[in-house]
Amino acid sequence: MYTKNYLKSRNDFMDTFNPFRLGNLNAEIFTGPEGVFVPKVDISETKESYDVHVALPGFKKDEIQVKIENQVLTISGERKKVTEENRTYHRIETKYGMFERSFRLGEKANTEKIDATFENGVLALTIPKKEKELAKVNTIEVK
Repeated sequence: MYTKNYLKSRNDFMDTFNPFRLGNLNAEIFTGPEGVFVPKVDISETKESYDVHVALPGFKKDEIQVKIENQVLTISGERKKVTEENRTYHRIETKYGMFERSFRLGEKANTEKIDATFENGVLALTIPKKEKELAKVNTIEVK
C-alpha cells in the first residue's frame, strides 16, 4: 500500500510546510512503490491565499478527486495503462496507477472557499486565508 513520508524544511519561506508547526499548511506525501505515478506538486503562498498546482498531464477532469476532511486536503486519481494488442512497445516511460497526495491545512486556511480549476494538465487550487478578525474595541462606561 502507501507509506507516509514528511517534507521537512528549515527555510523560513517554506516553514509553513513544517509538519511540526501548528496553524499553517503542512505537507504530507503518500507515495507508492517505485514505478508508481506520483504527480509533482508546487505550493506557494501570498498574503491572501495558499496556491497548489498539481501536474497531471494526460488526465481528464473527471479522473481527479479533490476532497477536504478534518482540515486535510486530499487529491487522488488513477492513470490507467493503455496499450494496444497489435503494437509492439519498445519503451514505456510513463508511470501508471493510483495516486493520492494529502496536505494538512492549518487554521488560517478557509476551506469553505477553495477554488479549483483544471487546465492544460494542471490542477490549480487556490485556498484563501481567513480574514483576520478586526481588533474589537470595547468602550467601558466610567460610573
